[in-house]
Amino acid sequence: FALPSSLLHSTLSRFSPVPTSCNCWSLMAGYLRADVAIVGAGLAGVECARTLQMHSPHLSVVVVEARHEVGGRVRSIPSGDSAVELGAGWIHGDDEDNPLLQLCSEAGMEAKPVVKGNFWMDGSESCGGKRAFEVWHSRGTGKLERVRAEVVDTAESAMARAKAFTREYAHMHRTGEKNVGDALDEFEREWTAKGEEEHAVWQWLKWRYGAWFGLEVDELSLSEWEEPGGYGDYPGRHCSVKMKSGNSEGGHAASFQRAVEERAKTLDVKLGWRVVDVKWSNSGVSLRSAAGEEVKCRRCVVTLPLGVLQRNSSALFTPLLPAEKLKALNRGRMGGYKKTVFFYSSPFWLDALPSYFIAVTSGGSKEESVDHHFGVVENYAAMKGVSAIGVVCVGKAAFSASRIEEDRWKEETQAKLERLFVATGCSQPVPQPVRVEVTNWEEDDLFFGAYSSFDSRCADPEQVIADLAQPVGPLHFAGEAYSLLYQGSLHGAVENAREVAERVAASLRTCDEA
Repeated sequence: FALPSSLLHSTLSRFSPVPTSCNCWSLMAGYLRADVAIVGAGLAGVECARTLQMHSPHLSVVVVEARHEVGGRVRSIPSGDSAVELGAGWIHGDDEDNPLLQLCSEAGMEAKPVVKGNFWMDGSESCGGKRAFEVWHSRGTGKLERVRAEVVDTAESAMARAKAFTREYAHMHRTGEKNVGDALDEFEREWTAKGEEEHAVWQWLKWRYGAWFGLEVDELSLSEWEEPGGYGDYPGRHCSVKMKSGNSEGGHAASFQRAVEERAKTLDVKLGWRVVDVKWSNSGVSLRSAAGEEVKCRRCVVTLPLGVLQRNSSALFTPLLPAEKLKALNRGRMGGYKKTVFFYSSPFWLDALPSYFIAVTSGGSKEESVDHHFGVVENYAAMKGVSAIGVVCVGKAAFSASRIEEDRWKEETQAKLERLFVATGCSQPVPQPVRVEVTNWEEDDLFFGAYSSFDSRCADPEQVIADLAQPVGPLHFAGEAYSLLYQGSLHGAVENAREVAERVAASLRTCDEA
């Protein structure tokens, strides 16, 4: 999609000189000018700017952000020296190459191992040696009974068989016509014949597969299973974060938002600067804000979420993006991941529910076996020492739940959570929460979804990502959606942002030398 390099370089080299001091702006004729403007101050935008600042300090760089804080889909609620993460909240693999370890270290934090692998996909044990999750089963009376451990173990074994089968299936069918649900259905009869509890566990485990990608299992592309154990993770344990020993003074809470804020401290970030128009040509890019402010730049890096670009590209870019680019944008999917967190004055449930995650599944028909609005409960008291518990729903359920009036949603979810507390044998009366936080990524017009993935319509994700990442003239695109190996992840956003920063610096260097 890039314009011919000879034309692009010859026109851009005629730009008037830009000040060479780091983060330097020039006020000219009522607008601001910079070498590089970055749209969005999520982790991708911040990391792209930091990379340019560190490795190309002669370039002037500005970041414009619609919200009044940095972080994007990183959003943390501090509690003591820890935090509840409403957005991105995990280091997926503590391998030394994971860039999140460096970011956290520079912010005075370190990884806190929680589970030995990917809980959602493998049902891993906790790093303390016990099972990281429990499954609770609802009969027709509505009373929840703990499913026997051997049922879960046997079901996990069946899922391992299903994964192996699915990988083979993916290699055999590259047309995009089949999905993960098709492959798992090969095992359906075996498990529905075993009994109500086994059937319920099987259905929940199928739900869990789709939950990792924010999709339904029958929407999920088989290509996601081509690499054994891939899932977009690094090797190693999955971790939250904690303050380094001796670095807890000052009341700092360990959180991913802290990592982003520390990363952004040396950057020129304009908050409350919502881009409503991106004019691009051979001469560069002009950004206009909702307040009528303007930035002109030689290169622009767009880090807006895939969902925003899918919804708003035609109104945002002048001229329109090329048809090939628009086609690539519409081949991806934004998954739903809605989290409702209840904070209490004390963790009264901890004796009855000691596990990190609680799966909630009910009996009945195939369609009724999982309450999609109440698929898993995250026990922050067990995981992080925070007196809070979170209810997660994903996929289509998250999108539909985000359209429900918030007070009604809180009330209904709290009622279900209280029934779980009672059924699991909590010895204390269930008090009222002191605070409730609800995410709404799916309906928020700055996001339109939680994170990106590919559904079963996509036959060749590698080509689609290559097309997504391709620059359009002076426009570059960065973020988790453009990471081939780690799409949908925080570390994918970081690695892709660094790559794009290097690409932008190289293009300007070539232009200046022409």
